[in-house]
Amino acid sequence: MTPPPTYLEILERLVAHTRASSEVITDFNVGSVTRAWLEAAAIGLDEVWMGAAQAVNDAIPEAVFLSFGFQREAAVYASGLLTFILSAPLPDALTIPAGTTVRMLGGTVTYITVVDGTIAAGQTRVAIMARAEIAGAAANTNADTLTVITSPGVATSTLSVTNLAPITNGRDQETDAQRRMRFAEWVSTLARGTIASYRYIAMQAAVVVDSAILEQVNYVAVAEQPCVVDLYVHNGVGGTSDALLAIVESLIEGDSVNPGYRAAGSQVVYHAAADVPLNVSLRVRLQPGYALAVVRTGMTGVLTALVAAATNAIAVTDILNACYSVAGVNDLVLLAPTARITYDMDERPILGVLTLTEIA
Repeated sequence: MTPPPTYLEILERLVAHTRASSEVITDFNVGSVTRAWLEAAAIGLDEVWMGAAQAVNDAIPEAVFLSFGFQREAAVYASGLLTFILSAPLPDALTIPAGTTVRMLGGTVTYITVVDGTIAAGQTRVAIMARAEIAGAAANTNADTLTVITSPGVATSTLSVTNLAPITNGRDQETDAQRRMRFAEWVSTLARGTIASYRYIAMQAAVVVDSAILEQVNYVAVAEQPCVVDLYVHNGVGGTSDALLAIVESLIEGDSVNPGYRAAGSQVVYHAAADVPLNVSLRVRLQPGYALAVVRTGMTGVLTALVAAATNAIAVTDILNACYSVAGVNDLVLLAPTARITYDMDERPILGVLTLTEIA
């Protein structure tokens, strides 16, 4: 599209047209009445042209998206496990109903359990899936922050709650830049039966209950052989479920409504990538005023994020940098691992045992 004329170009055209159309008006110098009139008209035309050009520029990609039925992705609710803990076992089972609300201490972010949970008689804890009350990244939270039970009838002096792991899967509504990038990836899948199409559609798989993402694909790897494709997926946290694997399979294989993505005459074999625990052992010197438990929570959060973002290796320097970023750390000594850890395509790291000892 030809760019719209600039203000100066519009003014030059108006001056030239007026000069050629009238023998009476001769003063076009800056500051003259005629010049001021023409400048005012040029400003107005410039705004009209720029507004029209911007509207066209905005409409073109939107029209392309709508032509393909490519809708903008909505905001996603953050979701994760809440662990409810009794201070002492009870003789009878304790049911924590779906809809129980929990929030941060002193904060406004609230999470709602999406299924019932039961602490069995003689037991002290149960993990229950919950989602944020509002969608978006603002509800993401660090480990051990959701600690206040706000539902009447559930909150008692003997029952506490926490989130043992960070919750980071909440996402804001897709931006224009993200939509364009996803569209480019999607276009590559139009030729179905390709490795690119397998990767793209597998990454869309998620197990969703009551608007809460219980599990979603975080990693996809593909090994191609003649007529056989081995496809590995992982949820980013460990214990990739058969339910998630089945959703990936249904998206690629298709059904009577969805044609699927698998090429005719080929076979796709679906695997959950193996969990490989990353066990970390550290000696840490704390800054004044910090407790080891607080630092442990911070390190759990940064190491969980590190393994979730890992590609095919985790270096010792990556672990050190992550741990040094935790508030309260004055100095530390990494005891394990002592060398770079690499992973095959059918393996994914998860956080294993974190051992912390304080340097006096």
